[in-house]
Amino acid sequence: MPAAFQGLEAWDSRDATGVQEIPQHLIVVGGGVVACEAATWMSALGCDVTMLVRGPRLLSAAESFASRLIESFTSEASYE
Repeated sequence: MPAAFQGLEAWDSRDATGVQEIPQHLIVVGGGVVACEAATWMSALGCDVTMLVRGPRLLSAAESFASRLIESFTSEASYE
């Protein structure tokens, strides 16, 4: 694990859905369906969300219109 992430708690999707307290900030790694879903509901619950996406767009396996729709929503929700 890179030094910048030492001491941080890593979650998988099951951990994220079972949290007892909403974190102040969350880094979501990935831009697939599960990552977008987690980022959306965590943001709606007041968490500051940063998404780290490797490819050129979210939902890269989906139709491009779906990707554009999600990207417009995440921009409006002030994700980083």
